[in-house]
Formats: sequence, structure tokens, C-alpha cells
Amino acid sequence: MATTFARGIIHSNTGTPVAVGGHSQEAADTFGAHWGLQRCYGRYQDLLVDDQVQVVFIATPFSQHMQWAMRAAEAGKDILCEHPMALNHAGAMAIVESARRHQVFLMEAFTYRYHPQIEKVTALIRSGVIGEVHTIQVNFAFQREDDHSERRLIRDILDVGGNCVSLARLVAGVALGLSASGRLGDPSTSF
Repeated sequence: MATTFARGIIHSNTGTPVAVGGHSQEAADTFGAHWGLQRCYGRYQDLLVDDQVQVVFIATPFSQHMQWAMRAAEAGKDILCEHPMALNHAGAMAIVESARRHQVFLMEAFTYRYHPQIEKVTALIRSGVIGEVHTIQVNFAFQREDDHSERRLIRDILDVGGNCVSLARLVAGVALGLSASGRLGDPSTSF
């Protein structure tokens, strides 16, 4: 996801990548060289004290999202965190509270929610053209690697399952009139 994000931000009109933090100096240097970044940190905490970094994209393994999101909030950095933001509800709420306490922006990265297809679906639901929503069934398929270990299955459930739950919540919220636009981050969204 870090590569996908870097590819997007490089072509952005509003953002500029300035640094990368990695689990090792070698990993940070390799990533930084590929994307033309001069400041490459082999420790995430070093990135968080860089004054030029305003926003961090957290793409660490899922189990580290909570730790680094909270540390980024404490450092006063706005946060885009890859999904799932945390491994459970309590972890997610701890991150949300930390972001509120430190007055930083926090967003969980569910890119599909900004896809024109999803915007069309939410507009159709909101308009009533397709009728009332009574049931939501979400399916998400992908080709699995040969690794069928329990660790891989848990990762897949957290990753892919999160998309399904997020989409179901979006549709339910729009159907109930809880969101003016159906877009994540909309101040009127209350689900």
C-alpha cells in the first residue's frame, strides 16, 4: 500500500512526499531511492520528529497501526492510516481519542469510498430511485496466495472483511439518511 500511496502522491497537485520511515534503514533507503526522497529514516519515530512532515500515511503491518497512529497524533501529525486502523474496536477508539486530544486529522484509508461507482450507488439510494434498502449483502472476492496459514487468513479477514463491513455501514447510513454525501470525512456522517 505504501507503493500505491507513493505513486498517487507523486502525481498529486496538493501533496508532496518529503520523507519515508521504514522498519530498517535499508528498507527506507530503498523505498526513498525509488521515489526520489532525500530523507529516509530507518526508525519510524525519527520520521515523527521531522518538522517538514505534516501528514503521515501508516502502512505498517496491521498489528502496528495503533501504536504508530497514536504516536503520530502525539507528535502533532495528521494521519491517514491504512485499514484496518486497529485490530479491534477498543484499539480504534484509542486512536480516535488520541487524535481528538492532540487535535489532528485522522482518516482510515478506504479508497473505494471515493470511487465514482460508490458515489453513484449512494446517490441512487439517497434519491429513492431503487427503492428502500431492506437487506445488505456484501461479497468481496480475490485470488489467495498459496499460503493458507492461519496468520494469512486472519490478515485477509481483517483486510478484505473490513472493506465489506465499511461498505455495508456506508449503505446503511445513507439509507437511513445519516450522511449528506455518503463520503467518509463528511462532517454530517454519524455512523
